[in-house]
Order: sequence, then C-alpha cells, then structure tokens
Amino acid sequence: MDKLKGLGVALLFFTVLAAALVVALAIFRGAGWAAEHLIPWTGIAFWIVVAGCVLLFAPMALFRASRGAAAMGLLLASYFFGFILWLWSFFVTLHLWGVVWTVIGMFFAGVGLVPFAFLAAAFHGTWGLVGNLALMLAATGLTRFASFWVIAKAERVPAFG
Repeated sequence: MDKLKGLGVALLFFTVLAAALVVALAIFRGAGWAAEHLIPWTGIAFWIVVAGCVLLFAPMALFRASRGAAAMGLLLASYFFGFILWLWSFFVTLHLWGVVWTVIGMFFAGVGLVPFAFLAAAFHGTWGLVGNLALMLAATGLTRFASFWVIAKAERVPAFG
C-alpha cells in the first residue's frame, strides 16, 4: 500500500508538472496555438484510455493475481482523465472568459478552472462542451473510485505464497 501511495504522489507531481508545461506553452506560443495542437489529440487519447480501462483493466480486476496491476492502471487512467479535464477547462475558461478568470481559477489550486469552465460553457450556451466536460469529470471520478475499490478488494483476499 505504501508503494501505491508513493506512486500516487509521483503521478500527482508529474501531472502538476505537465500542467505547468501546458500553461507555459500556452503563454509563450499562444493559447490558440496550444489549443489547436493539443486539444485534437486529447479526444483520441481519451477514447484509447477508455478502451484500455474497459477491455484491459476491468477484466484484470476479476482475477486475484492481477488486481494490483488493474488498480494501478485504473489509477493512472484517472490521473490522465483528470489532466485532460484540466487542460480542456484551462482552454475553455481562457477562450470564453479570458485571462482574468483563468488566473483566478489557477489561484484555487488550479482546480478552480473546472467549475469556471462549466459555468463559462453554460453561460455561452455551448451545451456540447458542457457534456464533454461532464464526461471527462465522470471518467476521472469513476476510474479513481474503481481503482480504490479494486485495491480494497485485493487487500481483503489473503495473498498466496
């Protein structure tokens, strides 16, 4: 369990680092350029990871021997989905509400961008965008919950060996 916590902290560190790099890229190259080159790839990557969760990690969670790996895969997927949600929230808030609200959202540990993006998209009537953000939020929460559930299942069963 300690190794899993350590990996979670490392994943959080790398996620924050990746977010900082995206912000720096958006500032130096321009938010339009960054959104144009990053956002199209996030949709493809999102569905590839969803397929991995459903076709690989979910079946792995059924077997005692592979539950740890399944939990780790689901946890990694949840961080990936959270990063994509944050990335979209950053660009939606920046595009629809501007730099001031984006900076304010960043002051709330960066997580403030997510509700701001929902509000900005809703106030502008872009309901498809609200749906995409909701899908990414659900994917983040569900995979995080599933990883913790699989970990709890793995710990209840005595190890062989």
